[in-house]
Amino acid sequence: MKAYLTSAFILSTLLALSKDKGIGVVYVASDLKGKVQVNIYEKGDLESKLLGVFISQDLGNGQTTYSVQAKNIWTDNLIEFDYEKLGLPLCGISGRWLNVIYGYDKVGKALTGWIEKNNGATDYFLWKSYLKSVMLFFESPEQIEFFEKPYGVKIVFELQPSQNLRYDYIMKPLELNGDWMKVEVTTPSNYCNTPMKKRTETFWIKYLDQNGRPLVWYFTRGC
Repeated sequence: MKAYLTSAFILSTLLALSKDKGIGVVYVASDLKGKVQVNIYEKGDLESKLLGVFISQDLGNGQTTYSVQAKNIWTDNLIEFDYEKLGLPLCGISGRWLNVIYGYDKVGKALTGWIEKNNGATDYFLWKSYLKSVMLFFESPEQIEFFEKPYGVKIVFELQPSQNLRYDYIMKPLELNGDWMKVEVTTPSNYCNTPMKKRTETFWIKYLDQNGRPLVWYFTRGC
């Protein structure tokens, strides 16, 4: 089972880590059929310039494709947040308007625009709420830090090595306190199998940065 996890999910995980995931995700409701086209505007105003479109296409066979079409876009910023479900990172909210990072131009500059929140068609969630319900690991091995309490003393906890993501461990969310999260850390990971020997301890971690961006991530496709 763990071999399956490695072969199927590591690539998508690494691709997600390289993107700006904002403070949350704007997505198209999964129960909508056919082609759904969501307009991206320059401002939070239906009369403002149309920058592009976020398209969700239900293929009718259990598969859905996602794309962004916009002028001057070099690469999109679509991110997989659940099993084969993609959305656009959210970077701000103003009333019924959602500010998204929809892509990058050819020099790497972020392209942002506004999507109207449409009940029944588009919706969003914030990482500060979403991440408390999934098993986690740090985005970067260099960011791994465990604490006895929020803003408390840093604790050294040795993690087992991994062939794929440097360390073999997983974190179960237990409690939130602002940008801090209390987690149960298990190494080697027992996420997809049961290791013969493992260590489990409880610590606090910083799971969001000062801008509300996640410092942790998760396997979007489970086991």
